[in-house]
Amino acid sequence: MQWFAIREGFTAALSSPGLMVALLGLLSFSLWQVIQRKYRWRGRRIVRWVSLLPLLLYFSLLLPVGQIVAEKGLTVWLPPDKGQTADAIVVLGRGPDLQKSRIQEATQLWKAGRAPQIFVSGRGDAPKISRQLRAKGIKASALASEDCSRTTEENAEFTAKLLSPEVRSIILVTDPPHMLRSLLTFRSFGFRVIPHLSDVAYQSSDRNFAIRVVREYAGLIAYGLKGRYFPRETATEMSTPAESLS
Repeated sequence: MQWFAIREGFTAALSSPGLMVALLGLLSFSLWQVIQRKYRWRGRRIVRWVSLLPLLLYFSLLLPVGQIVAEKGLTVWLPPDKGQTADAIVVLGRGPDLQKSRIQEATQLWKAGRAPQIFVSGRGDAPKISRQLRAKGIKASALASEDCSRTTEENAEFTAKLLSPEVRSIILVTDPPHMLRSLLTFRSFGFRVIPHLSDVAYQSSDRNFAIRVVREYAGLIAYGLKGRYFPRETATEMSTPAESLS
């Protein structure tokens, strides 16, 4: 619960340019004071610009070009989807504004014969996405979901526990900013992951897009510091079974 409170506070701060400028200005001033005391005048002229980096980075993210570059930094490392088949398609919920593109991508993948089943993961999203997939013609026997996970870590953990042990390769469907952290996390649970990007519901110039990108950088670093990209073992059972739509 503490993590969710911190995350929501961080998002609220990012949504308020005035507050962010004030906070980053205070950070820059503090860095400047440290540099003033530590470095002599020759070094100050070079190093003092470091104190302005937090503000410069934030203002760059308010510009469309800065947002595009920041998103590229999250997607350039992804392996391409070359059309390989897999054991399952895994769709991650990320809120109502991103559901439509996920439903479209998962439907196309299944109808193209890329995988025999679809698994939807995400609290609040899984039931809605699953119902829409049924309406798109996906067979009930090919659908399953879990409506418990609230984080990317739980998406991967619960998917690993609920899918059949024979499911080792998956086509992972999520939005571009979220994919790198998702791919690394699912790999840590033993999956061979084929990343398949779904579109976001807003343009790169939208402030919501900038907030999502910044949050992903923060999440990527936080997961790395917590060691969530290293291989780990999972339990074979979970207290709540997968929700079958049959």
